[in-house]
Amino acid sequence: MKVKISVYSTQEEFENKINEIGIKNITKINISCNLNITIIPYFPNLKILCCGWTIYTTIPFMEKLEELYCWSCHNLTEIPLFPNLKLLECSWTNISFIPFMENLEKLSCSGCLNIIKIPYFYNLKELYCERCPNLLEIPNFPNLKKLWCDCTLKIKFYNKDLEIRPKINTLQYFQGRLFQNTYRTYELLIF
Repeated sequence: MKVKISVYSTQEEFENKINEIGIKNITKINISCNLNITIIPYFPNLKILCCGWTIYTTIPFMEKLEELYCWSCHNLTEIPLFPNLKLLECSWTNISFIPFMENLEKLSCSGCLNIIKIPYFYNLKELYCERCPNLLEIPNFPNLKKLWCDCTLKIKFYNKDLEIRPKINTLQYFQGRLFQNTYRTYELLIF
């Protein structure tokens, strides 16, 4: 069951709505832009959580979660490891670390000023990392189709077999130049 909570709902109204529906029946919930709800409870069957523009400092672990939209949660400093997560939209949060999530296909961490490194996500197809001034490197994601960076960023592709050009050519969106250095790594300068 999908649940949309009013931006004016209080924590008590939110909890009453959850109890009325039954916490086990909720698979998608949208509590974005609600500054009155301060605690997200554990939802055992939740697949999609939309909680952007809120004041949360933490998000509880939910093993079935597949999509998390927590953009502009400026108090959020940590993302739990969600084993089934396929989409993470954590732009404009204060997170400094993204945990490794095996099934992640789409990551948007634009505007995350504290991120230095993005983990190697084998299944990643889309990456949005513009306006991350402290981001130092991005791994070579073999399935990456879309890369969006609008700042100057040094990206290192570590690749033993030197088959990097075909992988870059598979990108649907790409802007930059590729250079090989003496350490058999590649550097891609995004402008």
